[in-house]
Amino acid sequence: MICFTPRAILGPVAASALLLAACGDAPDPAATEPAAPSPAEDAMAAIEPSVPLVTSGWVRTPPAGRDVTAGYMTLLAETEDDQLIGARSPAAAAIELHTMEDDGEVMRMRQVEAIDLPAGEPVSLRPGGDHLMFFGVDTASLDGEVEITLEFASGAETTIRLPLSATPPQADAPASTDGHGGMDHSAMDHGDAHQRGDYHEPVEDEDGGEEE
Repeated sequence: MICFTPRAILGPVAASALLLAACGDAPDPAATEPAAPSPAEDAMAAIEPSVPLVTSGWVRTPPAGRDVTAGYMTLLAETEDDQLIGARSPAAAAIELHTMEDDGEVMRMRQVEAIDLPAGEPVSLRPGGDHLMFFGVDTASLDGEVEITLEFASGAETTIRLPLSATPPQADAPASTDGHGGMDHSAMDHGDAHQRGDYHEPVEDEDGGEEE
């Protein structure tokens, strides 16, 4: 007669039961580990645009009875080329990018779609050059500063507050070496850019005053 001890019988059975239980309760790695970012998500994270720096900004106080004025600043795209392509403000119905061109004896002001910002090179928006033109300014809401959101071709945006001033800060005064420091306003051709307001930015004379 062959005898089987309980241990001999139960040992393999218990081991099998434990093995089955372990297999049944094992966590699914796919259910517990976070999903890896997709290539598209990686690409989006890698190309998040860098916001150009804004310094030395100001907005000219609108002339009495007018709702049009101009804004200036210095922009710096630090690492990659960019473009300023637009601006908006709760204090104005519209803001356009404008430039001024020397056409013989006449300075012509016109709207442009973008202002180039080469990487590492400060670009000045200043009287007598590129600038922001504000239309439909709510002068009653002005409290010494103007909030402006700048839009860039890279997709970046930045919101800034610029002080109002009747005259430019000394650091922003335009250079007189271009020959237009004492230019008479009768030589200014506004073209079609300012049809919504009979106003153009004053041009400072050589003594820092404004030409009438």
